[in-house]
Amino acid sequence: MNKQAILPTLFVFLLPFLCDVIIFGGSGQSDKVLQAPAILIGNAVFAAFPFLVIGAVMRPRRSVTLALWVTAFLTGLVWMSYAISGWGYQIEKNDGMANLGLSMFLMVWPFICVILMGVIAKFKEADIQGGSNV
Repeated sequence: MNKQAILPTLFVFLLPFLCDVIIFGGSGQSDKVLQAPAILIGNAVFAAFPFLVIGAVMRPRRSVTLALWVTAFLTGLVWMSYAISGWGYQIEKNDGMANLGLSMFLMVWPFICVILMGVIAKFKEADIQGGSNV
């Protein structure tokens, strides 16, 4: 396992748990925080799996490390938008007004992550080989 991949993988793995705390803890429903651990663990593994695979397969290079961190940051933004949406849903109590589009986007996001990591690593590797230190 690429040692540089451990922190981004752990960061992404913890995002569903953090979102659960924000959604339920922030809406005054602290009794529901971490109520469904199997679902949270499944979401965490699903979210972190691309980072784990890329970290296990790729050699430790600056381009791969940059790709992992950029994609982890973007994943954090996606999960935080999910948390804010879920928090708003719990506060408003609008039946049927959950953000299903965002939930569905989270299902395909790990596949998008793999594509993003590949593109970022490829272009950054080209910059490094071309003599640019940017």
